[in-house]
Amino acid sequence: MRLLVYMLIAVLAVCFLGVKGAVIAGTVEITHRFDFELPMSWADDVSPWANYKVQRWDISDGGKSGKALRIDGSAYERTSTYEIRTLQFNHKPNTSVTIAFDIRAASNPTGSFFMLRYFDGYCTGSTFHWVADDEKHPLPPPLFDSRKTGLSQTWKRVSLTTPILKNTVVTFALIAQQPDWTGDPDKPKYLDYYLDNLSITVEPLDKLMDSDFEWHGNYGSSTIEFRRNTMAANCDWCDFADQEEVVTPDGIIRYTLFQFRDASTQTLPGVRHETKHAGHHDLAWGSSTICLARNFGAGNLSAVSWGVRQTVSYAALGLKSNETHKIRVRMKLSNARESNSACRCQLGVDPWGGTITQRAMWTELEDVNMWSDHWGWRTHSLEFVRPKGSEAFTIYFRQRDGLPQPARDQSYPPKPSEPQSQGSPGNSCSSFADWVLVDILEK
Repeated sequence: MRLLVYMLIAVLAVCFLGVKGAVIAGTVEITHRFDFELPMSWADDVSPWANYKVQRWDISDGGKSGKALRIDGSAYERTSTYEIRTLQFNHKPNTSVTIAFDIRAASNPTGSFFMLRYFDGYCTGSTFHWVADDEKHPLPPPLFDSRKTGLSQTWKRVSLTTPILKNTVVTFALIAQQPDWTGDPDKPKYLDYYLDNLSITVEPLDKLMDSDFEWHGNYGSSTIEFRRNTMAANCDWCDFADQEEVVTPDGIIRYTLFQFRDASTQTLPGVRHETKHAGHHDLAWGSSTICLARNFGAGNLSAVSWGVRQTVSYAALGLKSNETHKIRVRMKLSNARESNSACRCQLGVDPWGGTITQRAMWTELEDVNMWSDHWGWRTHSLEFVRPKGSEAFTIYFRQRDGLPQPARDQSYPPKPSEPQSQGSPGNSCSSFADWVLVDILEK
């Protein structure tokens, strides 16, 4: 089913919470700020050298002020490591994006480095390993490479701006690598980097993109098909995956990134979590949808919380900067799952346009099952008054699948194992979003 969304498109751009706006030559730039006081929602996490070469990326003491993101190999005692994590942000087409951060190296063994790369559009983390330096169609060169600039134990401020980007999503890849240790085996050294005060400055979207989830009329594709290429560059929705502990009446569910790591020694890593942009999805009765699918044929799965999001300006609704009206966001969604599955989905909105899911408002998790329900779909709705000073809002579609019990398979990541919760039993589960509709209720 396709429902057209009619929206007034304004030329003015935006600003939001976690974000500060600045007017420049008739435009408004917004800055997403990350102080690492809360866990990140990464777009992707890749370990190209397999799961015994992973690093630990976590929120740690030792920031320039407060907490910081720490990337280290000592937690797993790995003297040879390689990991890629990506972040995605919406921006107005044909504009540039600026990224800035503080970085220092508590330990920087010979040959180790931190690199920042980008791609104009949507792509997976694997792309930055497999095709970034392709001889015929390489990705843009790194924005930052510590092998050229150097790192030390003192903080270094880095600020970089991309060229003009034609698409609506920019994908940044944060890459850390330590080659094989060739020093004294009894005195190993481990990569240990700290990152703080990360900020991304954009001119935000002035139009809600792909509201019918038909991907510009394309028949569709999935992360399996574009895991090692850039064919999904013009996708308008950003990926995210949460790291969060949720307290329930039955216990704690720990949502992690463990099984998002596309590590070569995992069983079928590409189909553990598959985002499908389907022009005609057979499980959804031919609807054009975004589908979040988990394939249990890939082996035992731990609990996950993941989905897609888009940040768009209030100017897209025809609102001026000082107009604070009541807004309603609706989304048609459903699940396809076995009766004993814990797989659920929901709509989320951040009225400030942020990208940290813990700060968003959410509908209750939807358990409708199109395999057993006569109608099979539900429309979720959230209403809010535009906050003063906010110039953009973020729409989320999220699937959560987890049980308040330890994961049966604790073999990954390698020891020391970190707590994981169990995912659903069964063969597979999918969550679908059919369309999103945004209304101004009160002016």
